[in-house]
Amino acid sequence: MMTSLADKTALITGASRGMGRATALALAAAGARVIVHFGRNADEAKTVVDRIRAAGGRADAARLYAILRQSGVSGRGEKPGTN
Repeated sequence: MMTSLADKTALITGASRGMGRATALALAAAGARVIVHFGRNADEAKTVVDRIRAAGGRADAARLYAILRQSGVSGRGEKPGTN
């Protein structure tokens, strides 16, 4: 039995398909807010988010580039001004 994850956020890489999708669904069922990471297929990621939300869970989809940009990391994995 999984512990409640109601106050946790999980970033699942590759969550639009396969084991990543299964992991995202399981963590959402345990109460975690899930960030569904995807590389190329936004439609599959949206399907996972929609499924989680339909079950009463909290989820959003994001590409890695968007996450890095929000954290101030450049496309090469460096913070601006540190290279």
